[in-house]
Amino acid sequence: MGSRPLSEWNHLHPASVGVNLIPQTWRFVRSMWPILVAILAGRSSGGTRFDVPLIVFALLSTVGRTLLHFLTLRYRISEEGLEIKSGWLHRQTRILPPDRIQNVELVRNPFHRLSGLVEVRIETASGNEVEGELSALSVAEGERLVRTLKQMQRTKNEEPSSEKPQSLNHLSPWDLFKFAATSTRFGAILLVAGVVFEGLQGLDARWITAIGEQLNGSLMWVMVLATITGSWLVGLGVTMARHYGFHLQVHDGQLIAEEGLLTKRRVEIHRHRVQLLVHNEPFLRRLAGFGSLWIDTAAIRRGARAAARAEAFIPVVERPDVNALVSRTLPKIQLEEALKGLKSPHPNALMRARLASFWKMMVLTLAMVWAFGTWGWLTPILGLPLEWFLTGLDHKHQGWLVTRQYVVTRSGYLNRRTHIIPRYRLQSTEVMQGPLLRQWGLGQLVLRVAGNAVSLPLITHEQARTLQTQLAYPSRLDDTEQPP
Repeated sequence: MGSRPLSEWNHLHPASVGVNLIPQTWRFVRSMWPILVAILAGRSSGGTRFDVPLIVFALLSTVGRTLLHFLTLRYRISEEGLEIKSGWLHRQTRILPPDRIQNVELVRNPFHRLSGLVEVRIETASGNEVEGELSALSVAEGERLVRTLKQMQRTKNEEPSSEKPQSLNHLSPWDLFKFAATSTRFGAILLVAGVVFEGLQGLDARWITAIGEQLNGSLMWVMVLATITGSWLVGLGVTMARHYGFHLQVHDGQLIAEEGLLTKRRVEIHRHRVQLLVHNEPFLRRLAGFGSLWIDTAAIRRGARAAARAEAFIPVVERPDVNALVSRTLPKIQLEEALKGLKSPHPNALMRARLASFWKMMVLTLAMVWAFGTWGWLTPILGLPLEWFLTGLDHKHQGWLVTRQYVVTRSGYLNRRTHIIPRYRLQSTEVMQGPLLRQWGLGQLVLRVAGNAVSLPLITHEQARTLQTQLAYPSRLDDTEQPP
């Protein structure tokens, strides 16, 4: 039986062809840059007549896909939810029920803004990518679509709130500078190195020899330092532009995050959809008194960076504001009190970690000896005490806590992370025990939510099995009860 439509079939805005073609072409150029550099450098070795037609064919394919996407994609609102159909030879129709939608994202890159359009991304927990993507709608149509889906998500007894949106977090340019300045980026260095390498392939061997003679040791170090500094400045600018004007607010049970200088991004997440909070505090940022907060739903984006996979990423959260922000995102939890009650891992966990560090150091030592000879034996003398010291700090700052509503776990010292999982969002649990852990009577409890897994610190196998049973039956554990 077909679904009864509440609206007629709609199509993308006609300007979507041009708006979508520009970023598609840019992605094509980025993926083909080695061939393009080789052609420009004149080092195709007679293969230019093959390379150029290949690039032209790939570019025409990109144009064809963009045009076909516009001509075949249709969408409408029905009683079952949002229906999207696309394809010419291989046709497909998707239905996204409102109660399965994890979050809605509105994106406006510079070309969208120039043409008055917006991209709507609707994510569920059913796949590894955006399930419903409408690449170019008018702003009015995009907002109407989002508003209609939000109304359909509400239950019959749920009324929209008349309260005004409440601000939870707003970042100044100084906040973004602190966040970007403490980041590490090596992608730009690799890109520059790749371009230089391709360019050198086009030079005569005599030119390369002459350049090598002119570059003495000091000048080489200056060039390396300039490359690292330049990549850091590029990363600084990109990060600040991405998160420019970040603002998080709550309204009508929805978390609304907005950010972006060139590309505007707006994400709306219902608080009931949140399945995981991650408070990340790298050592350098911890010294500066702030960390970052990731808010994840069951929508999965594999292959992306963690910050991109998170449906809402708050770059800067000052230490005094963490508890209040977590409480507004996940009710019925006081993070400060939970962290005070964290239980420590088993003492044997430290011995296991140091044993693993020892074997990794031995492998590294053999590699250094092979590369540098006798000097390589300094590796364990210098590295092993430092490694064992950091391992001890890491063990000291690990902890876990299970209450009726949540599971809290903390790990790491140089890169400290605190995970908070609502228990009703748990999909499964697993107790892992290898040969060494069996010998010491230890076990590791792994908690799985959609698209993510969080491991508790090492505890006794009996504790892990008891916790696993209690997490399967929430009524068996109250807020103050812990396994033996």
